[in-house]
Amino acid sequence: MKSYGPISLVQIKPNVTLVDYQLKAIRKKLRPKEIIIVVGYHANKIMNYLPNDIIKVENERYEHTNVVRSIGMALRACTTNNVLIIYGDLAFNDATLEIDHLERSAVITDNSNITSADEVGCVIHEDKIENIFYNIEPRWAQVVYIREPVLSVFKKICWDANKAKYFGYEVLNELLTRNIVIQNYTPPNIKTIDIDTSKDLQVAKSILGKSLSSGLSSI
Repeated sequence: MKSYGPISLVQIKPNVTLVDYQLKAIRKKLRPKEIIIVVGYHANKIMNYLPNDIIKVENERYEHTNVVRSIGMALRACTTNNVLIIYGDLAFNDATLEIDHLERSAVITDNSNITSADEVGCVIHEDKIENIFYNIEPRWAQVVYIREPVLSVFKKICWDANKAKYFGYEVLNELLTRNIVIQNYTPPNIKTIDIDTSKDLQVAKSILGKSLSSGLSSI
């Protein structure tokens, strides 16, 4: 957002940025082996802000590529056999990360009423994803859990130079065309919104609710 600068550094509370919240929530709920953040726009500003105990990667071609190149760069640095991908402009409540019981790769969906026409949704059959495209429900929450053996295929698609301008959902659809099963999972009480406007920012603050009012102590 031009009036706010990089969305990850937007303050959702005095002295608390969106990326602060994301990192605290991820560490508390998931205790990950590693956290990798890929940045493009205002890379130096964001990297200088981030703590030193995470892996920082710069997509220097961000103006000429899309999110899949950034995901692919993160996967080059990744050392684990399962990954959770979360978009950098996403505000989410604690319930969104209730995924530690998942045994298969899964797209995280959101049935809450926070939606807009340009968001991507999922076609689901027998709790499995069949297709992903715009303006349907439930929404893709811009969170996806990928584990082996799906991860190996996912990496190859993301590393294909011809697909550097893909959106994230296009990679997921390519997996589906290869008859790879991806589970649908909607965490109970999930609430998410990607922040694109000042109005979205206000909604994000309402989503985070108690976590914000308690200084993130509940995360």
